Amino acid sequence: MIKGRDLSDLSENDDASYIFELIVSHFNENYLNGKSRHRIQQLWQRPDRLATVELYTLGKCLEKFSDENLAWLKGTIKRIRNEPEKAHGFFTEILYYGFFGLYKSKILPAQKKQPGYDFSVLYPNNTSQLISVKNIDISDYHKQTNARCVRLRRLWINHLKSKRSNLELHISSTTPLTENDFDTIEKTIKHLGATPSSANVKGIQIHTRPIFHSVYDLAPTHTSDIVFVQCPSPDSEKNRYKNRLKDAVANIKKHSNPDNSVSRIIFLRTHVSADYEHISEYAKNITEDPNHGIDAIIFYQPSYVRDHLNNSLLNHLFKIEVSHKLAHQMNGSDWFKVTPPIGAASVNQSNTIIEGGDYSITPSDFIFQEGDIYQLAKKDVDGSLYNYDMGSPAPGIRKHAVFFVNGGYRTFELKSSPKSDNLLII
Repeated sequence: MIKGRDLSDLSENDDASYIFELIVSHFNENYLNGKSRHRIQQLWQRPDRLATVELYTLGKCLEKFSDENLAWLKGTIKRIRNEPEKAHGFFTEILYYGFFGLYKSKILPAQKKQPGYDFSVLYPNNTSQLISVKNIDISDYHKQTNARCVRLRRLWINHLKSKRSNLELHISSTTPLTENDFDTIEKTIKHLGATPSSANVKGIQIHTRPIFHSVYDLAPTHTSDIVFVQCPSPDSEKNRYKNRLKDAVANIKKHSNPDNSVSRIIFLRTHVSADYEHISEYAKNITEDPNHGIDAIIFYQPSYVRDHLNNSLLNHLFKIEVSHKLAHQMNGSDWFKVTPPIGAASVNQSNTIIEGGDYSITPSDFIFQEGDIYQLAKKDVDGSLYNYDMGSPAPGIRKHAVFFVNGGYRTFELKSSPKSDNLLII
C-alpha cells in the first residue's frame, strides 16, 4: 500500500516512492495485498509509521543488489513467500547484504544450497571470509506469555465495562509467569472493584490506578484502559542465545575447512529481548580460542525506541567480537562499512524505562504494554472542537479523540501510530 501512506522524512534523497515501487517489483502487488498475512504482507497492509520505516529499510537493501546477484535475490524472495515460518531468517540475509559493504571488495552470496555459510568476500591480498547469517527471533515463552497477556487485557476491558470504569492494570512478578500464575491473576481481577487498589497474590504484585489523561476528559462512550505486565524471563530464555550461537559455530565449522587465509564469521541478528551481557563472555571465548576456528561474531539487535522527546526511531545495535587472526589477515587490505538506511547505529542496548512505577528492568525481561485512551475533545471559544493530544505517548499505548458532532460521538485515531512496536522483518 503506497497510496495513503506518509512517505515524508524517510531520507534526504526524496526517494521513498521509488523505493516502495521497487518492493512492488520484487514481491508483486497481488502478493503484498494477499490475505495469507505473511510478515511483509502485514507490514504492507498497515499504514502506520513503523510499518513504513521497516518497508523502506527493506527497499533500500533491495536497491543494493546488482544484476549479478539478482538470481540469488529472486531465490530468497521465493523462499520468503513459500516458507513463511522461516521468512525472518531470509529477510535477515537481505538486511546483512544491504547494511554491510566494503570499499574495494564485493560481498558475494553463496551458491545455491551452500551449507555452512551465506556470503563470502575475497580481499585484494587473496585472503577471504565466509559469513554465516543467523536469526534468533522471539522465543516460545515470550509468544505464549504475550498471548496470555492479550487474553488478560480482553478480560480487563470487559471487567471495566461492567464497572463503568477506566483504570490501568499493572502486574509485576519477581519470577517468570506461568500458566497457573495467569489463571490466578484472572481470578483476582474478576473480584477487583472500580477504584484503585493493590494486591499481592502468591508473590505477584497487582495494582490498579487512574489513567492519566492530561487536560482532556475521558470520553463516556468508550472504555479506556492500560495493561502493563512485567516479569523476568526463565533461564532457558537466556541460555538459548548461547545454544544457538554454539550451533552456528558447529555448522560453519562442519561445512568449511580451516585455513590461515580464510576467516569464518557469524552474523547473529537477535530479538530485542536478548541481553548481551549473558552472551558477551561466551562470544569472546569463542573468538579468542583458536580451537573454535571462528574469527568474528557480529551481534545485531534492532529495536524501535523513543528518544527524550518521545520521537520514535530505529536503534541498530552492533556488538563485534574479533580474533587477532582476522585483524592481522585483513591488515589494511580493505575496510567494512555499515550503513543502515534509516535510524541510528549504536554500540549500546536500548534502555527500558518505566515511568510511574518502581520497576527494575533488564533487557531480557518480558514486558507487555497495551492500552487505548479515548479523550473527549474540547470546545474552543468560537465553538469549534479540537484535540491535540492524539497519538502514542508510550509503546503500545494509543490516544484517540472523541468528538460530539451532529448529535453523536465520532472517534478519530492517527493512522501513523502502530498498535505494537514489535519488528516483523528487521
